[in-house]
Amino acid sequence: MAKNQETEQEMRGLEEQEQEQPKTRKAKETDPWKIKREVYIPYRKGEEKTWHGAVNDRRFSVPKGQKVEVPLPVFYVIQNQQEAIKKMEEEAERDLAYHDRGVIR
Repeated sequence: MAKNQETEQEMRGLEEQEQEQPKTRKAKETDPWKIKREVYIPYRKGEEKTWHGAVNDRRFSVPKGQKVEVPLPVFYVIQNQQEAIKKMEEEAERDLAYHDRGVIR
């Protein structure tokens, strides 16, 4: 979550810079596809070794199990997906704990 907040602060800083600079330079300096972020997707035995995804009709393949730099929009998609997976796994563990104790939700 802290990295997400740092990235959001950075984007806000870029937006503030945009407003201060002439419009001719605006698109060039704030193009999110030119901003790179490092991402790590864990590899679990039995899964594909590559993450495949698309953002705005741009397809990406990112190897799992190693740190890789990706454009900012891809970083956000992967980060959101990882957070959703973590939440889903936590809920599944909680549900199993209830089941093991004989409690039905």
